[in-house]
Amino acid sequence: MKKSISMKESLLLAVIMTLVSTLLVSILGSLFGAELAIKLATTGISLVYMTYLLSRSQCKTGQIAITGIWAALTLMSMIIVDAPLIFIGLQVGSLWLVRSLYYYNSILSALGDLLLISAGFTTAAWAWTMTHSLLMSFWSLFLVQALFVLIPKQFNSQGSTTSSQHHRTRDPFEHAHQVAEAALKQWASKY
Repeated sequence: MKKSISMKESLLLAVIMTLVSTLLVSILGSLFGAELAIKLATTGISLVYMTYLLSRSQCKTGQIAITGIWAALTLMSMIIVDAPLIFIGLQVGSLWLVRSLYYYNSILSALGDLLLISAGFTTAAWAWTMTHSLLMSFWSLFLVQALFVLIPKQFNSQGSTTSSQHHRTRDPFEHAHQVAEAALKQWASKY
């Protein structure tokens, strides 16, 4: 079983992705123009980050399907979406979906990650507005995203992590089955 992503590893990844993203946009910008360069660099970085997340996930179910769906949506949005900021937002949103499906077992955790994604995106936009520096914008985005490892996998009704019964399985479908069974047992005990 793979161990979870550490904060140190997440920060190192943020540094690497910041440098690679900045270089990619600069190099591709001189070849294809700024708008296409941003789309191509964002797609490449998203693919690398998504592949990293999926490879480190303990759940292997549906990884090929989620990658195929991401590729189809990315291709469609590359053709349809003109504004680079919206394109970047769609890519960041797809990464949130991957993290929600493969790293969390509760809606509260996924919502916490959605807030983190939104904060990172907003921080990156603010950094761009203040500095007009790709490096600072990417660093702001990836630094905030590195914090996702601090979000608990699951909350119970008291706000702490759940009992060991719900941690027995890493498969989200099996987890959903266990939750449904527990709800039925609770309902049956009332009647």
